[in-house]
Amino acid sequence: MPTAKPVRKNQHVETLRGIAILLLVYYHVVEYLKLDAGSVWRYIQYPFDYSRVPLFTCISGFVYALRPIASAQAKTFLLKKLSRLSLPMFAWASATYLIFHLAWWGTFDLRSYSEALFYPYQQFWFLQVMLLIFPFTVLMEMCGRYDTFQRWLSLLFGSLLCMMFYRYVFPGGTLVPLHSFSFFSFSGFFYLLPFFLLGIGLQRFIYEKGKLTPKHLWVLGMIAVSGSILRFIAASHRDDPTAPQSLIQLFSIDQILGASFSIISLLFVFNIRFSIPILAKIGNYAYQIYLIHIIAIFAIAYPLNEIAGVNNLFILIPLCVVVGFSLPIALTHYLSRSDIACLILFGLGKRKKSPLSDEHPEE
Repeated sequence: MPTAKPVRKNQHVETLRGIAILLLVYYHVVEYLKLDAGSVWRYIQYPFDYSRVPLFTCISGFVYALRPIASAQAKTFLLKKLSRLSLPMFAWASATYLIFHLAWWGTFDLRSYSEALFYPYQQFWFLQVMLLIFPFTVLMEMCGRYDTFQRWLSLLFGSLLCMMFYRYVFPGGTLVPLHSFSFFSFSGFFYLLPFFLLGIGLQRFIYEKGKLTPKHLWVLGMIAVSGSILRFIAASHRDDPTAPQSLIQLFSIDQILGASFSIISLLFVFNIRFSIPILAKIGNYAYQIYLIHIIAIFAIAYPLNEIAGVNNLFILIPLCVVVGFSLPIALTHYLSRSDIACLILFGLGKRKKSPLSDEHPEE
């Protein structure tokens, strides 16, 4: 088992995290405004439909691998992750549910509220899945499945086979949790596990080992671009009843081609090594933005679009995106003044009160 080592923030990884969170904010802005399938704003979103959450998950696996755990640390590690993920998840899922439900229906329904906490709801399904992935990861770590490249690779292929098995054996079920009603987003475990394992392998066997030459990167880049174009074509015709459904299905994330192109794309972006300071800075706040951005979008879109009737998308969408990441950053600094609020809302104790601590919760 690898030995733990001090970790400094990698600006390339933080940049990728910033890109991922901005793509997520943009996606939810477009979804909130309920734009038509043929809208140019949706066409901007389509190329990234199969890369937002997989990129987040891959980053999580990558950073987890920087600090491998020993057997004696397993219980402490899992309890820490339980606190860091579950407390903010329940707190912000409750706040999001109450704000949305009271604003639109003016009532409170206990049954739908409980479903919002324990079934896929808004963006919080990802944290439910991570709470399932981490115990599995610890078990595999204890079994030495990440000790060698061959063992890791076999586990990665096994996870892809499990994805396919779940996709085809369970009738009518899709892996993407928001489209299925699985308790605690269980189906998402099979959907995201390959990307988490990819992140682990990238850090331990590829990223720092120089195993990918410029020639390899050219090939990966060409495949990644080709896959993005094909997925864009498939996604842009998703709501077209006259489009060939075989093409759309073939490149969905829970098909072998869709998953393969996503993995190749992640291999490419992780190894081209670039950093953009402003995106890296936003990436530092990715968890806080992730938790709060739906409320932030609502806070600006509801009064402008639904009350004042502002419909100019060239004003509304950029404004919603900016508020979607800037308001959570401002709230983070304000709420972090209180130890209790910091614990409940961000899962941070007194010793890790800073929202910019080196440890991201999903890692």
